[in-house]
Amino acid sequence: MKSSSELDWKWRTGRATYYGTDDWSIHKGSCGYGALWRDEPHGWDVAAMTDYHPDYADSCGSCYEVACDSLKIQDNYGAKLDRTYSCYDSSQSVVLRITDTCPCTYPANAYSNKRWCCNDMDHFDVSVWAFEKLADKKWGVIGIKYRRVPCDYQPQNVAPAVSNASPFPSEAKWGQDRPRRDWPEYTGQRDSDFIFDNSLDNNWWDASWNTWLQSPKDAKESGMRKGQALCANIKSQGALALKTNSGAFQNKYKLEFWVYVGVSGWEGTSATVPDIKISLRGTKGQCNVLKIYDVKPDAFEPTCNYCADYFWRFTFHLPYFNGEWSHSTFNDPSQFASGCGGNTVWDINQIEFRNDWGGDKWVCLDRIALV
Repeated sequence: MKSSSELDWKWRTGRATYYGTDDWSIHKGSCGYGALWRDEPHGWDVAAMTDYHPDYADSCGSCYEVACDSLKIQDNYGAKLDRTYSCYDSSQSVVLRITDTCPCTYPANAYSNKRWCCNDMDHFDVSVWAFEKLADKKWGVIGIKYRRVPCDYQPQNVAPAVSNASPFPSEAKWGQDRPRRDWPEYTGQRDSDFIFDNSLDNNWWDASWNTWLQSPKDAKESGMRKGQALCANIKSQGALALKTNSGAFQNKYKLEFWVYVGVSGWEGTSATVPDIKISLRGTKGQCNVLKIYDVKPDAFEPTCNYCADYFWRFTFHLPYFNGEWSHSTFNDPSQFASGCGGNTVWDINQIEFRNDWGGDKWVCLDRIALV
């Protein structure tokens, strides 16, 4: 996630639709935050970003200032829409948090998603409560100007809530066990150290065993957006292992990676997630071994424009490898790697994607990162 010093603060033009009138869809976002509470930072002022936006890969939990803009726009089918009189006040804005994806390829809602989410114009699907602060929802879609901002940013002219806002569903049914978040307001800005992103970082090297790695030439279009992925055939009792120097895990709190799952189908029912295990290792031994099925994917991205085959992102918070398996790790000092397997955090220097079963496991990984 970008720090405030990395933001260019430039306004960009786009458009916005809205969702959430069914009371529940904003709580099923692909970022995996689950039920959202109105008194959390930014509450229900949330949005879904298209999976073709250049910021998409680093979007979950990030924030954008959005204002209505009086524009003539069109959809991806070429229909022209005059929204020059749609804005309440184009000088007012709202800060939205990204919690979901607006995928270009989504068979369950193919016509609408292709209409708005396929990169003909920067597009956000925003919660109905945020949309109503900018324009009457009768418009359905509006022109916007937007920019990425720190999540604690306060606009100069905040768009107020309207008196006749859409009904808010009751939060009582969610219970009182409120999940904690890895949002920057709670944890501070994080820097992502990419281990593999189209190529292996120079500070990491292959330490695999009983594994056949696909050559970069053969893997050059097997990754996300037809880039290069890290693909391997892991034999029984083998591992795709990546090693680095000691100290790489200092002040890091989670391991993220994307896995090729093929054609995912309706709500992922046809996806093929490789049955592998993940572990860390250091100079003094191995940490807990976890199954990829121990966590749910938290983001999704097709391999190319209009492709139906997907990569899914999996996130393992580093304390999991030391036996801590609780959302309480998100917002306190234990969220950072503290060591495991007899290692201090300084000693940990290896990530292993393991096949502890019989038979071969084919796996393609991309955007492996420590955050």
